[in-house]
Amino acid sequence: MSGTNRRLNFHVVGQRAGRRLRRSPPPVGHGCGSAVPELTPGGEFNMVGMFGIAMFYVGAVLVVNGAWLLGKADNRSAGIFNLLVGGLITVMAINNHIRATELVHHLGTANALLFGFTYLALAANTLFNLDGRALGWFCLFVAAATVPNFLMAFGAGDLRFGAIWFLWGFLWFIFFLSLALGMARLTRAAAWLSIIIGLVTAGIPGYMMLWGVW
Repeated sequence: MSGTNRRLNFHVVGQRAGRRLRRSPPPVGHGCGSAVPELTPGGEFNMVGMFGIAMFYVGAVLVVNGAWLLGKADNRSAGIFNLLVGGLITVMAINNHIRATELVHHLGTANALLFGFTYLALAANTLFNLDGRALGWFCLFVAAATVPNFLMAFGAGDLRFGAIWFLWGFLWFIFFLSLALGMARLTRAAAWLSIIIGLVTAGIPGYMMLWGVW
């Protein structure tokens, strides 16, 4: 296939994905505050695009954190990635807060910051060699905050986001046990859970959202 044909085919695929994305209604999970929406020129929030970006990179950093817990990455390297992703989510959340027009958008900001602050705090812990107990207690708060979100999603019939919120809460509770209560025996389990849950609930769904097939 010639270079011109390849470029044309890629352009057509992109157009089709864009049309599907515009036709797709926002998932119920976004209404539970999990999204960091983008304000479109028309004044309406595009719940899928910015949330897909955030989810995609959250999946990446959870994989990195899992590798770090398994001893496959050093503290500083892992800290840099957490700083980048935590900063990205925080900036998106603040942008959402500034441009929000409905109360549910502020709920989205609050939920996004739970995770943005987790990654920023983990970055600080790894870069400055902190003991992590305070972060562990914050993880318990995050785990508790996921409960109304997954109950709301399940109640609205959104099984996908209900399951995602449930798994996030479970993972953050494991982080609490490991960091705040010092259950070092859970470290290996937390590592693999971080990798698997990161891919299944964030990385893959985020990429699918960006292609308009979620």
